[in-house]
Amino acid sequence: QRTNPAKPRKIRPPKTAAVLLSTDPSGGGEKPAALGEAIAGVRSSIKLTEFGIASLKPKKAAGGGLLFEVPGPDSGPKADKLAEALRPLLEPKGVRVSRPVKLAELRVAGLDDSITPTEVQQAIAAAGGCSVGEVKVGKINLSPAGRLGSVWARCPAAAAKKVVDAGHLPIGWIRARVEALEPRPLQCFKCMGVGHSRAHCKAETDRSGLCYRCGQQGHVA
Repeated sequence: QRTNPAKPRKIRPPKTAAVLLSTDPSGGGEKPAALGEAIAGVRSSIKLTEFGIASLKPKKAAGGGLLFEVPGPDSGPKADKLAEALRPLLEPKGVRVSRPVKLAELRVAGLDDSITPTEVQQAIAAAGGCSVGEVKVGKINLSPAGRLGSVWARCPAAAAKKVVDAGHLPIGWIRARVEALEPRPLQCFKCMGVGHSRAHCKAETDRSGLCYRCGQQGHVA
């Protein structure tokens, strides 16, 4: 009986950009303030209209903190400018300001023995329209069975979509095959459970000192 081949996974980049505000106990400056108190203290100093933003959409972040989505066109540059303005106001109060970017994982296959991880990294950046620093590439797996090599890679979802939609990735003399991988489930690095993050963990057992892959002590991965 024939089975239908699995449909290739599609990558859906986010349609909005966001600014993440979270408490940073390890940072310098004053003792970390409650997020609400810290945000209330700077609202009068930040005029959203100066950044071309009418309003923000708040959400609770899975890892803790508040996520403020910037809607509309050119949301990325607007969010960058807003985050840049917020940092000198909030970071001295112990609040971390960051620009989260949705990532996607890829498998690049059909690599000959001359291809290096650096070349794969540069090829993904060029095809995806992102910086080389935003692309992470693993070690190329060369099968002993005489098959061509393959490698895992991770990059911003918008760049990954461009690479996958192109069908092939030019690297050196070859055109490598590219496929999107299923996203990994959210994992808590306190109890090692899945489906929640450390910020929302209710478990009493703390396994944060163990390897999250094999569960043994002495290393973390």
